[in-house]
Amino acid sequence: MALMKQMNFYFNIHKAHLKPDVYGTPVDSFQEDVSFRPIIQLFFRQDDEAVPDGYQPIRGQISFRLMNETSQSITKSDLTQIANKIKIEFASGSGLIWSRGKVKRVGKDSENGLNLNILCLNENEGTSIIKKIYDILVKPFDEDKCTTVNPERNSLNVPGNQTILGQVVKKKRWRPTANVRFTHAIALIHGLSKGVVLVDRTGRYFDVLADPDYCFKFCSPRGKLNHCLISS
Repeated sequence: MALMKQMNFYFNIHKAHLKPDVYGTPVDSFQEDVSFRPIIQLFFRQDDEAVPDGYQPIRGQISFRLMNETSQSITKSDLTQIANKIKIEFASGSGLIWSRGKVKRVGKDSENGLNLNILCLNENEGTSIIKKIYDILVKPFDEDKCTTVNPERNSLNVPGNQTILGQVVKKKRWRPTANVRFTHAIALIHGLSKGVVLVDRTGRYFDVLADPDYCFKFCSPRGKLNHCLISS
């Protein structure tokens, strides 16, 4: 009976067998080889109802470094201030929506810890995102540090199927267009094995630094997240 419960959780609840493999290096091994300034990561995800059948939700991630801090100097108060700024810029209401596309808006500002590559529908969309990052850092936006790459190739949203090793699989999309919604933000601090959760709209994390104004709950047979606003 215990084994059946474990298998039910693994296959039906956790759906571990359906999750794609992730290529990467264990945190501890990485930190043994590389030291780094504190990193802020913002995560985005396409709403389930907008995902074409047979495809995974499109996700987005934006990262930047805090060049004026180290793992020794940064404090919980510093991270809480950053968390509250992220909450204002990205987590207000139902969460900021980033419209992704084939255009790449690049922001390179090494002095302020930025090496941004924002895929977007147009230049204005990318600039808006980059300006929000500068606002979080309390730094003035610098247009001279930004460039735009607009490829002639069109986005490929539903590319069809192909056969590999006798198995029919879907071809990979190329810079598909999609609206991705802000979900959460974490800070990576050298010396800590786990990230510090700054903001969370998913309800999946504990010890979040910025107080949420909303909740999420699983309330559909397919396990999709639905949210309800809470007055603060």
